[in-house]
Amino acid sequence: MSKRSFIIWIILCFSIGWGTILLMYLNNVNFDSFIGKALISTLFMFSPSISTFIVSKICNKHFNLKNVIFNFSFKKYLKVHLIFLLLIISNYLYIYLFGNLLDIKIFGKLNFSYDYFIKGINVKELEDLRSESFSKFIPFIILAISLTFGPFISGFINSIFTIGEEIGWRGYLFSKFQNLQKYKSSIIVGLIWGIWHAPLIILGLNFPEYPVLGILLMIISCISISFIFYYLRETTSSVFSCALLHGMINASSGFSGIFIENQNYLLSNFVGVSGTLGILTLILIFRKRIFYPIHNNSYRKWF
Repeated sequence: MSKRSFIIWIILCFSIGWGTILLMYLNNVNFDSFIGKALISTLFMFSPSISTFIVSKICNKHFNLKNVIFNFSFKKYLKVHLIFLLLIISNYLYIYLFGNLLDIKIFGKLNFSYDYFIKGINVKELEDLRSESFSKFIPFIILAISLTFGPFISGFINSIFTIGEEIGWRGYLFSKFQNLQKYKSSIIVGLIWGIWHAPLIILGLNFPEYPVLGILLMIISCISISFIFYYLRETTSSVFSCALLHGMINASSGFSGIFIENQNYLLSNFVGVSGTLGILTLILIFRKRIFYPIHNNSYRKWF
């Protein structure tokens, strides 16, 4: 793949993505409005894939979309779901360590009490069960059900949008840098991915009170989890697997916060300190599996 095509891809990806956010800002489009969410879910999130299609035409290279989307199976889904569960659990463990055990107030803490859970979701039907003896188990039951069945539903729904990103990150860029060592490829892709998020972070996404530190943490988080995505992309030969995991993670951001009391978005957040430490811990534990070279020609070079 030529350096020229990569430069064109970068210019297109950031121009379309950042340009969309800039136009929304200049026209006072509320990011929580229907139009705002629609523009972010389409033009912004699909800027990596749009750039990929354009570059494939400019460079006259074949792009096999069928291999990207339909190369999937139930076995691959189970791998995606397991990785998701490990990521969520590792994030919770660090919040529990710093917030509950070490009692660092600024970190927030996990709270699985019935009263706090009801306060967080505000469902009247569940409030009526307060006097029942089994009410204290309801938060754990809801959490277990959500982590078991929730990712299946939310992951597939969100993958409609995250595939727009992943065709770029784990499609084009994976192919671009697959001849490099895994850690180099993961760092480069993660760096680009993290910087790409910068306009949204500045405007309050993920880190509402920390726009500058938020960008730095997002970059570190994207670099860290890129190692996990590289492993998933390589072992499943499927960009859709990565889109599914990406969709699960995006969907979990709101629900997982229900059990975090006094949440600090910089510290007790999946893309914050606790989540990044959890990712790095998983990479350390499974380092041989993640970094062991796989002689697999089932994925194809696209460019």
